[in-house]
Amino acid sequence: MSREAHIGRIDQSDYRRIEWHVVPAHPGRARYRMAATGIKRGGGLIIFAGGSDNPYNYNGVGYDGNPSQPSDEVIAYAVADRRWHRLGRLPVATMDHRGLLQVGEHVAIAGGMRTGQRVTAEVLLVAIGTPAQSIE
Repeated sequence: MSREAHIGRIDQSDYRRIEWHVVPAHPGRARYRMAATGIKRGGGLIIFAGGSDNPYNYNGVGYDGNPSQPSDEVIAYAVADRRWHRLGRLPVATMDHRGLLQVGEHVAIAGGMRTGQRVTAEVLLVAIGTPAQSIE
């Protein structure tokens, strides 16, 4: 895992061509299997939620043999100002995601895994707030 972050601009005339640019590293530790999506609000936000700082296999136990712990943090990269922002916390820590779905002024995280390697079918609906804190 890496804290590196890159953003790509897709060529509108040829979707196979992507111009990649390095952006500042995201805040905190690198995380595995976060929920993520991009939204157009405010010039574009790329939102990341949950995940774990310990990579793991299908059972939630890390490759190091330790149970992975989910995160409740929500961060976003603002495309317009090219900065990371903290958007707050999830109501419950969660990991083992691939996507995040925008639903009006909210994002939804479906399923995943909670503390204790407990698989869940619950859906979290979280309000998309104004970036609470800029991160250099």
